[in-house]
Amino acid sequence: MPSVKASNLLGVIAARNRLLNPTFQVNQRAVVSPVTLAAGAYGHDRWKAGAAGCTYSWATVNGLTTITITAGSLVQVIEGNNLDDGAANTYVLAWNGTAQGKIGAGAFSGSGVTGTADGGTNLSIEFGVGTLAKPQLEPGAFRSAFERRPAGLEMYLCRPYYQRVGDSQINTLASGAFYSATLWLGALQYSPMRAAPTLIVSAAADFSIEASSVSYAVTAISLTRPSKTSTRIDAVVSGATQGQGGHINIAANKFFALDAEL
Repeated sequence: MPSVKASNLLGVIAARNRLLNPTFQVNQRAVVSPVTLAAGAYGHDRWKAGAAGCTYSWATVNGLTTITITAGSLVQVIEGNNLDDGAANTYVLAWNGTAQGKIGAGAFSGSGVTGTADGGTNLSIEFGVGTLAKPQLEPGAFRSAFERRPAGLEMYLCRPYYQRVGDSQINTLASGAFYSATLWLGALQYSPMRAAPTLIVSAAADFSIEASSVSYAVTAISLTRPSKTSTRIDAVVSGATQGQGGHINIAANKFFALDAEL
């Protein structure tokens, strides 16, 4: 049997379904069923509420997650650079369930709706009230078998849009030093994001700077000149020693997130 390069196989696996997290297995924000989202707010990774907000619940049976939308709509915005080159390319949107869906500014319809999209232009996919599982947007006019990507790959594909740290343990985010008695500076690197991210935290008080067995409470935290891969973290404290090294911790069950969503 001819061999297949891993890089080529990855391209095949990841290329056909233009929707990310179509199995709803990535939930970095840890939303709990049922969830009610304000307009434009995100629930499961890459999925956000439409203009009227969204209320939905979900259940997973034998590895299949089914979303039930009871109010509003659920939207995913696909980056234009993940669509085919050229203008007015034909796509088909298919799914399992009773919800109706639409491509861009098209009309809502049952599974198997077709529409067009221009390469390089972001495209919104939207689902209304009803049940939804296995959504797939792919080039052409005909539905093919649902593409299920490995869980690790799906997480990797979502991370350029949103990355979150926080679990049941204390987490160390970065090392740095006190620029003054009231300001600690550190350097943080992360996996590449689609754009320079903004910072979202549970609360500044959930962070502390540890230096020579002394814990300094953080009263404000921010990013300075973030890029797609790294940033400077600024943390405001009091009573520190200028020039002393230390690291920044986040308390257990709290979170630190980088957001570059569309």
